[in-house]
Amino acid sequence: MRAFVRGMLLPSLHRYPLVRGVSRIGSSGLVKWSFADLPGSVEARLRSGGRVDVDPRDWDGRIAFAFGQGDPALMRLFAAVLEPGDTALDVGANLGVLSLHAAALVGDGGRVVAYEPQPALADALRVAGERSGLASLIVREVALGRTAGAGTLHTEAGHSGKASLVRGDEGGLRVTVVDGAGEMAALGVARPRLMKIDVEGFEMEVFSGLGSWLAETGPDVVVYEIGEDAGDCSRLLSAAGYDVHTIVRTWTDVRFMPFSGDGPPPPEAQDCLAVRRDAAGTGCDWIARRVEAPAAGR
Repeated sequence: MRAFVRGMLLPSLHRYPLVRGVSRIGSSGLVKWSFADLPGSVEARLRSGGRVDVDPRDWDGRIAFAFGQGDPALMRLFAAVLEPGDTALDVGANLGVLSLHAAALVGDGGRVVAYEPQPALADALRVAGERSGLASLIVREVALGRTAGAGTLHTEAGHSGKASLVRGDEGGLRVTVVDGAGEMAALGVARPRLMKIDVEGFEMEVFSGLGSWLAETGPDVVVYEIGEDAGDCSRLLSAAGYDVHTIVRTWTDVRFMPFSGDGPPPPEAQDCLAVRRDAAGTGCDWIARRVEAPAAGR
């Protein structure tokens, strides 16, 4: 019975067209029940063409398997910004759904560097990149931070995306932390098109570690998760030459609202978008138009 219901659900979920609702549907009793007999590792076939092994009992894995994508708003944003030959950085890649999406967009002539310190997830993403034929994908099994060293990553059972270097009880997974500016210099990364940062409260440490690189040769576009330090992140980025907006999701589209960091972000916003003021051909209005009318097949 579960297999029959699952067979009916998956084609519809893979065509789900809205920006909001993915989390609610993916957490519903019906979806959880229909996935309950699946093994601990199944292949998620992504809309972007990538294939990655996920645990359907994990929240992030269940979303990827059910919908063939991650956050619809960020998937649209990546497609609006990235072109063949571009460089993108995914800091806090988790399962790598956005990394694989980015690698498909930039093609073999581009480069996508995914940062994921959890060994099992980093290994799975390497395998996914090879299986999906995405030669542009590079996986770095480290975390970015202010200074090089080691950190304790606190994980949450059933939700791999909640792993955090600043939250949790005693214990956890010891991981390698590298300073951002040194990492960018070692990789020879200058002026990438896009950088996504989702590190569960460690965002300010990442930005601080990037230092002068951010202002001098940092990415055209930065997308980062809103946390308790959202105001500090916004002010740092503004001083580095970026205009910062919150990303507000409606049911059908994505909207951007200026965010100075002087007050709290709107409660409905989950992420921020920062765009370099000197980025040629890229501005928040331009990105908004591209998100609203994405290129065919992207």
